[in-house]
Amino acid sequence: MKRRKTVCGILLLVLLVTLAACGKSGTEPAAKSASKSGQEKTTQNETKLKNKGSASPQTSVPTEPVKEENPTALQEYLAFLRDENTPHKKPIRVLDDRGAESPAAPDGIDLMYGSTCTLTEYGIFADMHTEEIPDAAESGQNGGTLTGTVMTEESGKHVTEFRLIDEKTGEYIVLARYEGVINETASRRIVRGDKLYTVISIGDPLKNERVPMILAEFDLKKRGLSEYRITENGFPYTSVDEMNGCFYVLCFETSTSSVAYRVNPADKSVKAVLNTETGESEDGEVLRALYTADDSLYVLKLVMESGKANRLRAERYSDAGTLLWQRDITEMIRNACGHLWMNEADGNAELAMPVSDFAIFGSRYLYYSNYSITKALVDLQTGETVSTLDLCRDLNSGKETPYFYLAYRDAESAEPAGHIYRLEGGVLKSLPAPGALAGTEVVSLSSAADGRVLVGYNSLLEDGIADYKTLQLVVASGCFAK
Repeated sequence: MKRRKTVCGILLLVLLVTLAACGKSGTEPAAKSASKSGQEKTTQNETKLKNKGSASPQTSVPTEPVKEENPTALQEYLAFLRDENTPHKKPIRVLDDRGAESPAAPDGIDLMYGSTCTLTEYGIFADMHTEEIPDAAESGQNGGTLTGTVMTEESGKHVTEFRLIDEKTGEYIVLARYEGVINETASRRIVRGDKLYTVISIGDPLKNERVPMILAEFDLKKRGLSEYRITENGFPYTSVDEMNGCFYVLCFETSTSSVAYRVNPADKSVKAVLNTETGESEDGEVLRALYTADDSLYVLKLVMESGKANRLRAERYSDAGTLLWQRDITEMIRNACGHLWMNEADGNAELAMPVSDFAIFGSRYLYYSNYSITKALVDLQTGETVSTLDLCRDLNSGKETPYFYLAYRDAESAEPAGHIYRLEGGVLKSLPAPGALAGTEVVSLSSAADGRVLVGYNSLLEDGIADYKTLQLVVASGCFAK
């Protein structure tokens, strides 16, 4: 609990600073492009680029970090990344449907904890935030880049590459490359056939920059990228989902305005379908998250009224925008998570926290998770708590029987290592995670349409904290068969 409170306290501080910066901008919404006006941006990188990081940690020569009497946290992190023990010998393991390991698992791919990986029919889709290092060619460091979530002060460059990795050979293709500070809703990527969709924001709200929001469409088969403009003034924290071929994206455009947009790739249209405006008094309702299921658009609203406690309300709309029902869920969240809150003021702040995930399964079971410590899985029909486990949802699991994994697992936790949970008829069924090793925890989960799963593991240190130098991916077939 102490570790979780520490982590969540840091998250809360960052969020409050970020929200304050966003509120200062207060710019009106604009229908401008995040790239070129009215055009699709397509990149063709057909040449397979072999990962150059195959040298073992014993033979590679790390670049010396900048030495200062009082190094910044960023410089300490860069030094950490350059540590000779950072690269992995076998970061990807491939298991067959009997759990046997393939001998063809690739060597020499550097994967950091900050990289988010999604399993697709065409390979592993990953975001790699890279730093360009001076004289990297002489240092032998990964062909000029270090992989991981890196914000560099030395070169002044922020570079993000989106790659498609072959899990059997380790070869990868660069699908797109962005320069500058970007954020991506990596935990809510959507795979539809040979296309992968994700929302990207470009810019740094901490510097009061305008933050364009785009829906990126990666063509995994043709190796191309198309961008659909949403708004010129958004905010990195958002949610996205798909229904009937259209994508719904929530954008926080000012400190008092939130808008849900519908993006239709077929005719390249972008249309606002729901919006809320609280005004400077901040009394009123604000959209917090959205989700699609049952041919309906579900939204979560934060309801604020001067002198009263914050409340949360779930609403369901038809595809045409007609309100079908609404339900106050405040007490259900309070009953499930109130024991985690220090006092009433803390609980009020938790209800107002930006939402990292929201979903309603089978028109009945509601999942809620914010960027702090509150996570709840409840039954809307009975109002009862389904689970008090600290759950994170799989990236691409179905609307009826989703998969979850534990957000944190302390070393002394009674919960078993490497277990995954599937929601079936309101009951969480525990399933052994493929390739799980003692002393590890699941940190990511992605299920593909062909039945394979991708599980990411970190090693746990003695005090139960994840060792950020370790990220191992296991690709397995047939392990979640019902």
